[in-house]
Amino acid sequence: MITITVRGGKRLRVWAIGVVATTVAYYAIMMPFYVWSVGGLEYYAAAVGPSIALGLATTSIGVLTVIRLRGPRRDTS
Repeated sequence: MITITVRGGKRLRVWAIGVVATTVAYYAIMMPFYVWSVGGLEYYAAAVGPSIALGLATTSIGVLTVIRLRGPRRDTS
């Protein structure tokens, strides 16, 4: 993410997407554990699977958003 920000001209937008994606990923990963801690899930292990799936999904969406923001590749030759 930092490399993309330095090389591209859209620094603020990429930085903002990174901050939002990181925050959303954190809460998506922690939500199943919060549900487990208040008694919504019986076992700790039941929170691990959804946590991994939500973390992968939110992180993938953030990365794909930054890639699409960069636009098409430019021919350097």
